[in-house]
Amino acid sequence: MVTAALVAIMRKESPYLREWVQWHLHAGITHIYLYDNNVGLDEERQKCIEVLQEFIDAGTVSVKNWDEYENHVKFLGVRIPHPSGKPTKFVYNKQHLAMQDGLERARNDGMDLIFKFDIDEFLTPIDDAPLHGLIDRIDNVFQSEGCAGLRMRSYFYGDSGHSSPPVTDEFGKGTYSVTRTYTERATEPHNFKDIGRVREVSSAGSSAHYWCYGLSDSDIVGLTILSVICAVALGLMFHYRVRTWVILIWAIVFIGALVGIYVAMYDSHCDAVDQGVVRLNHYYTKTKEEFLSRRDRNAALCQQQSQEQVLMKFDIRNRGLDELHDEKACRYAEEVFGAV
Repeated sequence: MVTAALVAIMRKESPYLREWVQWHLHAGITHIYLYDNNVGLDEERQKCIEVLQEFIDAGTVSVKNWDEYENHVKFLGVRIPHPSGKPTKFVYNKQHLAMQDGLERARNDGMDLIFKFDIDEFLTPIDDAPLHGLIDRIDNVFQSEGCAGLRMRSYFYGDSGHSSPPVTDEFGKGTYSVTRTYTERATEPHNFKDIGRVREVSSAGSSAHYWCYGLSDSDIVGLTILSVICAVALGLMFHYRVRTWVILIWAIVFIGALVGIYVAMYDSHCDAVDQGVVRLNHYYTKTKEEFLSRRDRNAALCQQQSQEQVLMKFDIRNRGLDELHDEKACRYAEEVFGAV
């Protein structure tokens, strides 16, 4: 039987957690590794634990407070205070560090497959097969394709005409069903997320969307530095007319480094795109009211912006996301939770 891990980081997600966890356990996820990013939000952190306690006791969910690396990044394997400006490809933010930690824990726990996506994203079958057993069907794709990674398309859902959340207390006080509420989405996929075969994944990389296969980012940096050193050395050798055989050796090392970089970059992408088994439903905006309440989750919204500016961002994000009526998730919600 295939085992599958799901890694996610959470902040201000307590109203949505129970539905999200039950949904993915029903789909066949073996264990969910959650990283609590509710730094300075003690009440929210307590709510999350209350919601998750039964799953923690059952051994299907584990929660790790992710306060240790606040305002830190990882550069060449070393955690350092976050520099000013936007991180480069080889600098990892707090979320990427959480994904890497989750990967290492999943590997230690002997997991076969690993997923990373957010609390507002739900695995959904593309065909009309049941949600239960979805992970086994995904594993069948891995077996038939012989691939290290599988790419899922992600469809963004808009507010579906809701300006405020229709609270029904379905999953506890002050909650509602996300999958039953939002039924309007964009026609075309907006993004993707990768599923990785744990033994083939080298690192979480520096993206929330894909895993790295083959060499890690640090290895790629090392090869890049080596190639630069070799190029400089070759130039100096030609300048000072060093013996031909020495130049030849350096040239071989230089070419080898370049080939290594190419192979590393090539292997850092998944090698199969799923066509007919699974997709992600990404409940991207939800309602304006919720968007305002979660504004500090997004670094772009952490600036001192007026409510009007934030709502303008909401309108931009929500534009074009209510094009197609899709109740597929509603049918799966009934499978998982029963009829309303």
